[in-house]
Parts: sequence; structure tokens; C-alpha cells
Amino acid sequence: MFLLPLISILFILATLSNAQFWPEVDEAILGPVVDSDLLNLVLDDPDFLSQVRILEAGLDNSTKLEYKNGHIPNAIYFDAAQISNQSDQIIYDIPQPEIFENYVSSLGISNDNDILIYDRTKYGMKASARAWFLFKLFGHDFVSILDGGFRDFLSMGYNITEKISEKPKRKFKVFYRPELAKSFEEMVGVVKAKNMTILDAREKSEFDQGQIPTAINVPYSSLFESDTDLLKSDIELWDMIKQKNIDLSEPIVTYCLKSPRASALMFVLDCLGAEQVSLYVGSWNEWSKRINQTDLV
Repeated sequence: MFLLPLISILFILATLSNAQFWPEVDEAILGPVVDSDLLNLVLDDPDFLSQVRILEAGLDNSTKLEYKNGHIPNAIYFDAAQISNQSDQIIYDIPQPEIFENYVSSLGISNDNDILIYDRTKYGMKASARAWFLFKLFGHDFVSILDGGFRDFLSMGYNITEKISEKPKRKFKVFYRPELAKSFEEMVGVVKAKNMTILDAREKSEFDQGQIPTAINVPYSSLFESDTDLLKSDIELWDMIKQKNIDLSEPIVTYCLKSPRASALMFVLDCLGAEQVSLYVGSWNEWSKRINQTDLV
């Protein structure tokens, strides 16, 4: 599942020899998906903690309270919603670059840091993927997600803490990538031109009630094992993509209701090697309120 198998070996070797085995900052320390066993293994390693920032992502105020009541050691709370512009049509809009830059800097994160994100949702990927998307949109690639999130980490019996981790402010500089985000107007153009594969990450029951023309349904829940709530293996995900005749070499845009589930699908496609994947930020919530069929003629 997109893990770097050598990292655990490197950690053990480093522990035994006292050597420095963590890569330089131009290499990612972690694979895109990290399991709870590996995270617990490195939580006490000072070199790991100096290089990696662990973030608990949340989309509402209740998650911040839950974070205060107990979280993964050394995790910093990351508000994946409140730093964004919001409206009746676009629930999770893109924050202004300077707002994102200042917020991330205030958390003690610089462009040199690797980032590991988790959340408390079922499957552990809604808020995490939203945060991942924001970092990627603003030019930061060394971002990983904890498979199964907080629920899996807790189920493994690993220790949590109420201690709030605070880091000295550092300088984070954004490098905005506009090609990763699609607006309503751009989506109208995509539908007219039929020049992108459109993927809908809502559940089938939602999809059947209405969808963007030509969209293919890839339900968010289908990305995960039903018995463990962990991400399916790369082989299983590849098979699913193949069965739906999705070409990862072609431009793809994802959407759902509000965008977090579509961000998760974008993350998985990125892990599988998709070459051009973007997110329709307003998603179905905006499309259904704004679209007039005459716009598509």
C-alpha cells in the first residue's frame, strides 16, 4: 500500500548503530501511506521528530476538542476547514495563499519538513486528504497519510496523550499550483469539451440521484477494506480502476459532495501514478445549485 519497505529497516539499523539514516530534505522520509505500527516505532526517535511534523486534521470544532482530550504523541492540530473561504455553494474553498502560508508557519512547519497527517473519521482519510490536497496545492509534496487514522492507531493499543505539542514558528513558503483545482466555470468547460475523465467519489446512492455529465462513480468507501477500514492494496485498487476503464495517463478531475472524499480519491490516484489529477473544489454542492442545462449547450 504505497509504503516504503526500507524505512523500518533503516530505523532499526539506525537504532542499533546510532547512525543517521534519515534522508536529506530533498527525499521523502515516508511513503505516501504509513501504517500505525511504523508510526509507533518511530515516535520516540528524535531525528524523525525533528524532520517530520505529525498533524491531526479536523473539519469542525468538535474534532479540536477531541484532540485536546487525547491524540497521537507529538501531533499538532491542523484546522483543515476554518482557514478556508466558505459559502453556501462552496463548503471547503481554497484559502488565500498568504493565509495558508501564515497558518502553516505558525504551526512550526517549514518547506523542509515532511508531514504525516491523520484524522478521526471512519477510514481516516476525509480530513487528512483535505489537508493533503491543500499542502499539494500550495507546493508541498512530502506529505503522508496514516492508514486508518486515529481509530486504527488506538485500536492497536498504542499510547495517546493530552500533552499539546507546540513548535517554534518557522517559515513556510507557498508555491501555488492552479492546475490542481477546478472552478465551476472550468468544469462547465470540461463537460463541454469532454477532455477530462470525471470521477465522482460519492456513494452509489448519491450518484444515482444526479451527477455531472459523463462522470464515473468511484465510491469513497470502495477504496477501503470493509473488515479493517484500511486502504485496499495497490493491486486491488489497480484492478478497480481497470474495471472502470479509467486511464491514469489521461487528465482526471475528481469531485464528491463537498470535496473531502474527492480529495481522498485524488490522493489514491496520485499514489497509483496518475499523471494529471485535479479536484473540483465546489463539487456537487456547488454544481447542483449553479448549473443550468443551457450552460452545457
